[in-house]
Amino acid sequence: MSLGILHLGWDKHTFDVNPRTWPNSGYVAFIYQWGYLYGLSFTKLSVLLFYRRLTSGSISRWYKTVIYVAIGIVVGYTIAYTIGYLVVCKPIEYYWQLYSLTWLVEHPGASCMSGDARSKATIAAGVLSVFTDLYTVLLPMIVLRTLRINPRAKLA
Repeated sequence: MSLGILHLGWDKHTFDVNPRTWPNSGYVAFIYQWGYLYGLSFTKLSVLLFYRRLTSGSISRWYKTVIYVAIGIVVGYTIAYTIGYLVVCKPIEYYWQLYSLTWLVEHPGASCMSGDARSKATIAAGVLSVFTDLYTVLLPMIVLRTLRINPRAKLA
């Protein structure tokens, strides 16, 4: 974010930013999206793999299956959105060159998905992210529910 704020005018109104910086700003935003996707996915996978290791040999086969399903959902989500980021615009540079008039004139056949389709994909990504967050947070509660300890200790 600091790169965008310091050099690309992300802390200013659009009308106060030099239009020549818009393609660079789009490129940095494109890179940040990749970082966000993989950072979030690898964090969730790390937590899920920790649950798997923590419960290995001491919990039911059903619980292990639930953990593997969660891992599969996160991996599938990551692969799907990786492909989505790669095919959203043809050629891929159009994603960040969208606001460069000279580039658009030189590449008349460039196109991107409609704004409506991108909005729906973004909403779907948000819903899947919240679902996997909840799934990941609720998994240890299944184990805690079955432990034979003081209820106050379970809440802590």
